[in-house]
Amino acid sequence: MTTISATGVQYVRVPVAANLRSAGVDITGDSVYLAFQATDTPVGATWVAAAWETLCGRHYARVLVGTGGTVVAAGSYFVWVKVTGNPETYIASAGPLTVTA
Repeated sequence: MTTISATGVQYVRVPVAANLRSAGVDITGDSVYLAFQATDTPVGATWVAAAWETLCGRHYARVLVGTGGTVVAAGSYFVWVKVTGNPETYIASAGPLTVTA
């Protein structure tokens, strides 16, 4: 579980990987989004455009959360990631997020 403060501003990062016949695939050309849901389903989610970040050969979807970024009120959330490629659209749970007041 990740915990952040609603009064700060920081990136929420989600690792994303794709494999094709056991070889890593560069997916950073695909569109990526995150959603912060109060429920454990992405149905009806408001998707926020994310940016790709590559660190040590791993790809992360990231969204700036807090003052000056995506504003998320204090509470508990399920984070979802969506990668829109061609022909697939990948949607998966990225884990819980707690935002403190």
